[in-house]
Amino acid sequence: MPLRLLNVPQSSTMLALLKKMVPTYTKLAGNQLSTYGTFAVPSGADLLVHGIYDKQRRVEDVTRYKVRVYSSGLVTIQSLTGDIGTFCDCPVGSLGLPKIVLVIESPARTEYDNHFNPIAPAQGDTGDRIEEWFEELLTAHDALGLRPGEYELVICNPIQFQASMIWIHGESSRSNQAARRLLIKAWTAMYRDRGEGVQFLQRLEQYEPAAVMLACSTPMQSTVMRDVRALAKRKGWRDRVVKCSAHPSCWNEKLRIERVF
Repeated sequence: MPLRLLNVPQSSTMLALLKKMVPTYTKLAGNQLSTYGTFAVPSGADLLVHGIYDKQRRVEDVTRYKVRVYSSGLVTIQSLTGDIGTFCDCPVGSLGLPKIVLVIESPARTEYDNHFNPIAPAQGDTGDRIEEWFEELLTAHDALGLRPGEYELVICNPIQFQASMIWIHGESSRSNQAARRLLIKAWTAMYRDRGEGVQFLQRLEQYEPAAVMLACSTPMQSTVMRDVRALAKRKGWRDRVVKCSAHPSCWNEKLRIERVF
């Protein structure tokens, strides 16, 4: 079922981006365009996106590390030996431990292989930053108030499909404003209209997290935080939810972690 994006801005930069996407698909897919996706403007400024949001393109949540919290507040991580992605991830729940859920956004280019098959969340630079900074940041923030013990770190995208479409057009949403607008429209349409937001909250509830770290970028962070706050109130998780001041791809020593209640 195609994804419909309403009122796509018809600026020169947006039209240039859309024109760039169509021949890329033609080159990649040949006579099997529906395998990857096609784009069409059926009327006015509405955009239909076919194929790339089919279920086989879904990037599932994973468990990335075993996390140890010490009574001193020190936090350490231990890599796993799973067979998912470059960080040897495992399916969520494989360790049977309480879960720290790191909520990011939607899969980036590196979360798919060269044939647009899904790998895992937070590959590439984002995964490297998590590995580099997770221990230090949680130790600096009193281990989020977690009790001493072992946990599993779950990496979770509220939208498990590539909202940015960067795999097709190759333009960074940080430097290309048209790509950024397209990302926000696709992410919002999937979250609200395609039921992905409801599925995300259902997954989060099933995880019964010991802690939830919200680390989406703007403006997705406010949408996710609103819904997670409502879930936390209903489930009695008020002391478990924190927000990060940046997406993990931008983590450094200046990151702030604050409670949302």
